[in-house]
Amino acid sequence: MIWKKVYCFMPARNEEKTLPRCLESLKNQTLKIHKITIINDGSTDETKEIAKYYGCEVIDLPFHPESYTTRAETIWKIAKVSNYAFPPPPDCDYILQHSPDTILPPNYIEFLVNKMEKNPKLVIASGSVKGEKTLKSHVRGVGRLYKSWFWNRYIKKFPLGLFSYESYPLFKARSLGLEVRSFPDLVMITQRPTKAQLYLENQGYAMRELGYFPPYAIAHCLRVFLRNQKIGIKMLLSYLRPFSKRTVEKDVKNWIKLYQIHRILRLKVNET
Repeated sequence: MIWKKVYCFMPARNEEKTLPRCLESLKNQTLKIHKITIINDGSTDETKEIAKYYGCEVIDLPFHPESYTTRAETIWKIAKVSNYAFPPPPDCDYILQHSPDTILPPNYIEFLVNKMEKNPKLVIASGSVKGEKTLKSHVRGVGRLYKSWFWNRYIKKFPLGLFSYESYPLFKARSLGLEVRSFPDLVMITQRPTKAQLYLENQGYAMRELGYFPPYAIAHCLRVFLRNQKIGIKMLLSYLRPFSKRTVEKDVKNWIKLYQIHRILRLKVNET
């Protein structure tokens, strides 16, 4: 077995019902986690006490009445909460981004570390969520494993004010010629429905922030519209009417644009 130090962080708000099973699954990993940090985002239940019972470090944040996960305009604030977990311990090799409602299989971390150790270019990886379709290039936010050298050198903290704060590290890595990947056969279980539809409906915000090539973005909205008209329209509106003018840095936007133009040209060549 490869032995590496893994640091896990997760924001949590009123998670007393789901947190115990989540932490049990982390404690039962075949490759043990060195440290778990829970950012307690103003919980009013037993979240803090449960985290302490399982030996986690707890960072307490002040109470606020609104949940940040219910509206697209506030989801970026989860990045601000998560950033209290950084910098990571200086001696850790990997950083696990996790969610308090998700249960990992016992071999989850060991499987990903083995894959990432064999491929020096693979710097971000995850499994898949049970019941949700996953592309190999679509790395989940939950259960996401980063090589710490990559995080410390290029990311450091999640960008603020961006709906696409979780997507940014993926595109940053790819713009540098590095690799990201999900493994569909490595399955996580969530204890409640994910926010997949909310993210899909408002993906236009992310496309605008990431500098998607406009024809590519519109075509993506159209593909979604053909499957679900309501979601497709909401996606297009969020692309045309962003709630923020903030974007990722120019080099990442340029890489995304060139990559998408290349994909369009490749499709045209294949059609001829």
